Amino acid sequence: MIRYKDRSIRKTIIIAFSLLIFVVLSVVVWISYSLTERMAMKIISDNTYQMVKQVNYNIEYYLNQIEMVHRDLYYNKDVQSYLTKDTLESNIQDIGDRVAENINSISMARNDITNIYLFTKDGRYIIDDPEAKLKDIDIKKEDWYINTLNAKEMLVSESRIDHLIEGRYNWVITCTHPLREWGNNENLGVLKVDLNFNIISDMCQKVKLGKKGYVFIIDSNGNIVYHPKQQLIYSNLKYEPMEEILQTNRGSYVLNSREEGKKQYNIITSDSVGWTTVGVAYLDEINEYTTQLKSFYLLLAGSALVISILISILIARKILSP
Repeated sequence: MIRYKDRSIRKTIIIAFSLLIFVVLSVVVWISYSLTERMAMKIISDNTYQMVKQVNYNIEYYLNQIEMVHRDLYYNKDVQSYLTKDTLESNIQDIGDRVAENINSISMARNDITNIYLFTKDGRYIIDDPEAKLKDIDIKKEDWYINTLNAKEMLVSESRIDHLIEGRYNWVITCTHPLREWGNNENLGVLKVDLNFNIISDMCQKVKLGKKGYVFIIDSNGNIVYHPKQQLIYSNLKYEPMEEILQTNRGSYVLNSREEGKKQYNIITSDSVGWTTVGVAYLDEINEYTTQLKSFYLLLAGSALVISILISILIARKILSP
């Protein structure tokens, strides 16, 4: 009878200790997992945002360098003389040749520049490539020309095909700058610099946001500057929430897509250029990490529970031992 009582008491002690340890262990593991998961999600989200921010900074820095090219030409005396024709007619050709040589040297020194154009308000022009032949186009009716004349600073276009030169159809990003006379601010023409599209493309492609994540850029009107699946968007085979992105301006939000699942959009808008850089991360890839984390904590909890039961048995024996 005494042995039976001892066994019953031992069993009760083991169960009580095991339940107590199980409850405490469950609470600790659940809190630890929740905090770790939340911290991991925040770290991944912050890292993604920082990478997008770096891309935005690199693009701003690069375009600021292009603006310096515009300014160097704008403040060149030969360029001002060529624009205003403030010299003898016989010397205009010599000045134009010097300007063309200057523009050509800039273009040759930089593989990121496809072409440089200088257009005057009276219809004259200079191209960096002396062999290039301009198409028979009324430049003054082109949208980029009209918009630039009314601008106060450099304008940057979305990605586009340049069609001004015969036989050439380069995929470019165009930077245009109004050319005005020193002192009285009179419009004298437009300076147009076409950038090799691959420069911006390479900046975005170097950023890896998981296996499926990507970076894309839009302008202030929602036009695509760069997107890795640009043709699919133009063909309406892929959707990006342009309106929501433009409204967000800076920050992040999650979009649930039937085809692609949940995606987190990390958004930064450049104050100087007006472009919006967007980093897209797929949450199912982040969830893969949290699933591994959950498995680890379950294994840890199971191991701890087994150990706690063994300890409970030892304690019960110690208590009831004579």
